[in-house]
Amino acid sequence: MNEAALSSSKPDQAPGFLSALSPLNATPLAWVWTMVIAGLAFFVLQTTLALRVPTLGLSLAALDEDVGLRVVQTHAGLPAHTAGLAPGDVIVGISDGRQTIPLRDYLILNDPDVAGSYALLNAFQRDIRQITAMLSRGSVELELADGGRTSVTAQPQRPLSALPGWYWAISLMGIVALAIGAALKAHTPDDHNTTLVMVAAIGFWLTAWSWPMYGPRELAVPMATLLPAFEAVNHLGFVIMLGAALALVWQYPVRLVTWSVYPVTLGFGLLIWCVITFQLYEFPVHAFYLPLFCMPMLTGFILAALQWWNSRDKPLEKASLRWLFITIFGSTTGAFAMYVVPPLYGAEPVTAPWLSQLILLIFFIGLALGAARYRLFEVERWWLNTWIWFGMGLAIIVIDVLLITFLQVGATGSTVIAVLVVAWVYFPVRQRLWQLVARNPDRSPWQIMPEIASRFARPLREAEMTAELGTLFESIFDAPDAVVLSTAAQDDRPRLTNHGLNMVVPAPAGQGQVLLSGKNRGRRLFDTSDIDYAATVVKLVGQLVNLAEEHESVERTERERIMRDLHDDVGARLLSLVHGSEDPAVRAEAADLLQTLRTSVIPLHSRQDTPLVDASNRWHDELAQRSTQSGAALHWYDDHAAGSIHLNARQYVNLTRILRELLTNALKHAQPENIWITITGVTDLSILFAHNGEFTEPQQWTWSRGQYNLATRAEEIGGRLTFSVTGEDDERRLEALLVVAL
Repeated sequence: MNEAALSSSKPDQAPGFLSALSPLNATPLAWVWTMVIAGLAFFVLQTTLALRVPTLGLSLAALDEDVGLRVVQTHAGLPAHTAGLAPGDVIVGISDGRQTIPLRDYLILNDPDVAGSYALLNAFQRDIRQITAMLSRGSVELELADGGRTSVTAQPQRPLSALPGWYWAISLMGIVALAIGAALKAHTPDDHNTTLVMVAAIGFWLTAWSWPMYGPRELAVPMATLLPAFEAVNHLGFVIMLGAALALVWQYPVRLVTWSVYPVTLGFGLLIWCVITFQLYEFPVHAFYLPLFCMPMLTGFILAALQWWNSRDKPLEKASLRWLFITIFGSTTGAFAMYVVPPLYGAEPVTAPWLSQLILLIFFIGLALGAARYRLFEVERWWLNTWIWFGMGLAIIVIDVLLITFLQVGATGSTVIAVLVVAWVYFPVRQRLWQLVARNPDRSPWQIMPEIASRFARPLREAEMTAELGTLFESIFDAPDAVVLSTAAQDDRPRLTNHGLNMVVPAPAGQGQVLLSGKNRGRRLFDTSDIDYAATVVKLVGQLVNLAEEHESVERTERERIMRDLHDDVGARLLSLVHGSEDPAVRAEAADLLQTLRTSVIPLHSRQDTPLVDASNRWHDELAQRSTQSGAALHWYDDHAAGSIHLNARQYVNLTRILRELLTNALKHAQPENIWITITGVTDLSILFAHNGEFTEPQQWTWSRGQYNLATRAEEIGGRLTFSVTGEDDERRLEALLVVAL
């Protein structure tokens, strides 16, 4: 990944057709409430019309026979119950004295489209209009299967309780879809993709508003002359919704064509709508479901395959695409399989219309959750806050109305109870949903302080600190392959790029940057809460680095004081012995002590690294001189490939002392004739010290202070010292292998 990854990309814009709906700039919460209030206003109109229809007060069920409907229930106080009809009676016809209409199974279909042919639809509409007219004019006679006849006068308006529960459910679903579509559009007014979602929501609402006008009926329908229009509006709603959904899959997340496609999908859908509305051509298999659902589903799967192929190397688009496919195809395929497919084979739908409508609503609910989880359409996290506030207000209103209506609680008491219910029920549920959707890092910055301390509680170079910071954030956000950038930070706070796919985190004091890509291994996008989290971690790291630097400064001052004391006092006295003593042995011992002192104070004042080549030359000169004085031959091998290795002060001093101690022990205890030293290394430094002479197996040794000091010095620099014996007879050697990780 290069520096170009730091630049933010802008969403593509589609010209033309949808631009009229784009300038929707208002407070998102205001738009949600506006659409909800508008939806409720139409719902009141819908309910008013649905009640103004003549009713007999009975429930009917189909028989397997060609003619006849069985009475399932009669409602007390309504005409059918007063006339003496009872459950189990079979009504075969209805007459007003001038004509008799046979009661057939299709008359109680909730959705007449299930019939699948124009002939049955026309018969349904004709009979429903005639029955509605009969019931509206006055008394009618019901012909029973046993030959009896019952005279009954319909009640001019059905009671509110006669409306089934799914009538209210479907109407509410339409309002919810409207609110979601408006909220998405209000949050991103310039994004044509959210325009398509809003258009699809309008189409869904049209289906949810028109179908209850003729679906939940007894026999008659309101405004019977407009029955074909209500059904046409229902079909139009599906055309608008599916056309917008296809256009969305066509251009999101990757635009498959450069021009706006909704005019094409909507135009083709309107053509199909005109064909079935005016019955210009009857499609095979099923006159309604084949063109309205089967053809769009096939087109949708083709577009989905193209989107998947075009997003194969784009993790951001693929993450959005996965969620979009789950919502669109999860909802439409579910409704298609359970409601559309069975009528294609002459069977009844598996699910009721209201349940299929609920499955389709998943499309909009999924987009709402995806906008918060994956930032679909660039909707920020505060989009979810809109729904939290809206849900709280709506919950109080709904509970308040229910308490007043059904429990007869006073206005003041109902409000108090509603607030308590919201506080004790709504808020915990909301918090749980928020946790599921947000999925912020499980650990707070304070919980990872031990890990921060282990990484940054020591002096680090700028490059080392930035690299450690990258490793830390990799583990926090589960974002492998963090890229360390040497460029100076452009901002003092983390920032998002590529719509949340990447997050750039500046190191403390602007010492480089860390580029993180793909939160949770590419399954999530970074958001504003991650920015705050990362900023807090960087602040803690900066404070710890400052403390480490201050501590190092204090230590450096103290080391320099000790070094001066050793140099001015002990060093001066040893130097006096070297030059002033008449005893050669004393002068030699003093010179050796002076050299040891100089080596000891190196870590106290030197913060510079020593090239391994220079260190090797010094070791060779010292060890060769001592070996020669003791009558041993030194065989030195130095790998030139290790020339790029540098040793810090502590490594240099400890390695020097280890080699001195090994040589001293060899000369003192083994009296070797030959000493071999081999230095190699690329990523690890390896020093092999070997000699012949008199020695025992390492397993038989009783370790003394000197041997423990060797092991301790090796551990101090991250190394390990091992002893072994190789060869036999004259080739027998004692080997000490020191390996130091660099």
